[in-house]
Amino acid sequence: MSKPTVYKLDVGYQFNENYAVEGGYIGSSNETYTAVGGNLAGAVSATGKVDGWDVSAVGILPMADQFSLLGKLGVSNTHTSATLTGPGGTVSASGNKTAISYGIGAKYDFTDSTALRLNVDRFKTGSSSSSSYNTLWTLGVAYKF
Repeated sequence: MSKPTVYKLDVGYQFNENYAVEGGYIGSSNETYTAVGGNLAGAVSATGKVDGWDVSAVGILPMADQFSLLGKLGVSNTHTSATLTGPGGTVSASGNKTAISYGIGAKYDFTDSTALRLNVDRFKTGSSSSSSYNTLWTLGVAYKF
């Protein structure tokens, strides 16, 4: 099973060495999975996509000259859509979910304006009647100006 490509673009403001706020866009590629054989009467394919936004308070704990640990707590809103197609026809479903999001991470400052960040964030996706938390690992470059 393949995993979808997920991307995140954040902007933020660091108030001091220990506190920042950031928010941005979360999106995924439109992934399609197909199954054939077994007890299936024909090919069955499922397509899904997630997108949304988040806003978080970020706590920063400097550990060494250029290395810091991060903790995040905020809110996210995600839109999920899926389509299932088989011999009997097509069924589509979608939902929106606003929920608490949280994460941890680490940052290494190459210069005063450029850093490398590794984050592990948890976002809830689904609808008001059914939802689940999903984990997003990101590796990115931060630019401070």
